[in-house]
Amino acid sequence: MKKFLSIILVLTLLSVPTYVFAQPSSGTNYNAVATICDTNSIQNNETTNGHDRVKISINQLNLSNKKLYLIGSLQSGEIFNIIATPKKASNKNNIVYFTPDKNQGDFNIINISYQDNPSNGIIYHDEYKNKSKNILKVYLQNKHNKKILILEIFNLQIQELNKLLYTDLKQDDNLQYWYTRVIKPEVSQKEIADNTFTLKSSAYTKERNNPAIHTLKYNIGGATVYHNMEVHRQIRYPSSFNGDNEKAFYTKILVAREWTRCYDIPSLNDENGSAIELRRCGIDIATSPYQVIEAVCVDGLIYRNAKINAKISFNTSMNLKNMITITFSYESSKAALDINKHDNLFDDTRQAGVVTDWDDIIRGGNHFIGQRWIISNTKPLSGQNYLKARFKYLVGFPLDETETETITTNEYTVTFDME
Repeated sequence: MKKFLSIILVLTLLSVPTYVFAQPSSGTNYNAVATICDTNSIQNNETTNGHDRVKISINQLNLSNKKLYLIGSLQSGEIFNIIATPKKASNKNNIVYFTPDKNQGDFNIINISYQDNPSNGIIYHDEYKNKSKNILKVYLQNKHNKKILILEIFNLQIQELNKLLYTDLKQDDNLQYWYTRVIKPEVSQKEIADNTFTLKSSAYTKERNNPAIHTLKYNIGGATVYHNMEVHRQIRYPSSFNGDNEKAFYTKILVAREWTRCYDIPSLNDENGSAIELRRCGIDIATSPYQVIEAVCVDGLIYRNAKINAKISFNTSMNLKNMITITFSYESSKAALDINKHDNLFDDTRQAGVVTDWDDIIRGGNHFIGQRWIISNTKPLSGQNYLKARFKYLVGFPLDETETETITTNEYTVTFDME
């Protein structure tokens, strides 16, 4: 009987998990450090004082068939069980990000990434910043109380992980903006040229362009990151009509450039990308009295593989009140969708105003939506006339399904002379 009890005691002791607290795990060659904090702490990097450190058990950590397997638990009982696929961002050669194929347990994933030379990036447990050759960052959010688990594993000796840094992987630039999942930015908009159109003229056309710079400011890891996008709102029209009855105007919302700037951690800089995207774009127009919109053609370069829906509503006055609606759709499996629909979406409507709403996303790389309008007179006109345009869109970021703020530009008017 005593022998039987001894066997039960030994088996029971073997089943107790080993928890680590800022020290190497038993039987491993790495240092795992974990802290529970809130979003204010991860913004200001206030996770190094030790009072919120937690003991954690890592039951499985390995890479097999290019899949990361990570299973563990906190001493308080919460568990995580993750299988993830490696990917890269196009401008971060020394970082591999992981997207979940399976995520079970008490946490949602904010960021899982592996990095060598970690001293030039965000690290929350500073005592290891200059002592580590590599780091596996596992940032999770508790599904129940929304607290954030900052798990950082230093000096891993898993060769398969290191080889991923030199392996061609599928790219997803959005993964480097992991902090946008949990941190709300400060949003600002700067109109260039005092909110007036700049005029460009040629022998055949005039173009009025109103640029604006939208900025999302994030505080993360004690650093400040500025995401910027310059958006142009344009109207182009003929230099002279020479008495022609039919006139063509072109309106466009164009992403001219985007960039990310961080003066505290230069490795977060990006000269060609940001976390900003424009959603639900639209251009509304209205004409002078005795002029009507005969037809509109659409053009665009749209981001993301998605079904694109656009809606055109006709209007009866400069108040831009909806009257009739036409909807059209595009669908593509490509990351960027080139819309080049030059046939008329409607004609002979003889309406004085039109509203358009696009269920779409435009980002960098000169993405845009554009519309060519055909305007004619209902009776002979002379003197000064006008075209009124309203440009509208929402500013958002790709890892969050909600818009940060509704950005609706002012209404702009161009005037032209009829001969």
